[in-house]
Amino acid sequence: MKDLWKAKEESDRLLRRAATAQRRYDDAVTEDRPAEEIERLKHTADAMAKDFDDYIQQAFGRGGASLH
Repeated sequence: MKDLWKAKEESDRLLRRAATAQRRYDDAVTEDRPAEEIERLKHTADAMAKDFDDYIQQAFGRGGASLH
């Protein structure tokens, strides 16, 4: 049960990071910031979302290696 709790806490942390990155990207688009900044923020948001997805797949048995 302890491992499941740790996995949940980590997934929550990664989800918050991904959501924050997506929000920054969305704000940049809405505020019509420079294309280079928007592209950088998009790349960061995509990477954070992938990190979250990869972790979920690994931690909760939908593929990937075991966390142990």
